[in-house]
Amino acid sequence: MDAGANLVTAEGVIDLPGRNPAEVLGDEAFRPLVEAFAGSGGLRLRVLWPVGQGWHRVVLRRCTAGSPLARRAVLVSAAPTQLPYGLSPRELEVLTRAARGQTNQAIAQALFLSPRTVHSHIEHLLRKTGCASRAEATALAVRDGVLRPSPEDLEHFVEGLPVS
Repeated sequence: MDAGANLVTAEGVIDLPGRNPAEVLGDEAFRPLVEAFAGSGGLRLRVLWPVGQGWHRVVLRRCTAGSPLARRAVLVSAAPTQLPYGLSPRELEVLTRAARGQTNQAIAQALFLSPRTVHSHIEHLLRKTGCASRAEATALAVRDGVLRPSPEDLEHFVEGLPVS
């Protein structure tokens, strides 16, 4: 299927005229991410999300006009893609956790891996992305939306969050 888009409001999902539906919204595991974004106050989030046997590049955008209720509405647009840089799904998961600031030890514990395996994944993703350091790779991940965050990680990656 081609790119799709929907508007997600507190009342439900609205189809947009002339647009295919965003397939990613059919994934029940994705909905908590949309809900967390809607409540975050942020303006935009770019992520990668698995859909069926493939991946989609997904952009969540907050509506910025209208009533307070309308400003909680989220435009979800998604297009099929390949994982960038030849990353594996596990390397994407490790990169997302590294971008969140987790240590190799914390990543290993969260993913039930050995620290050495995490170190190998970091080495591989550095080579694949052409980055010289973990910091450079995490900056690339945030800049290019090469992330698959959980709702709990969201505040680390949302663009345009209000200053507290």
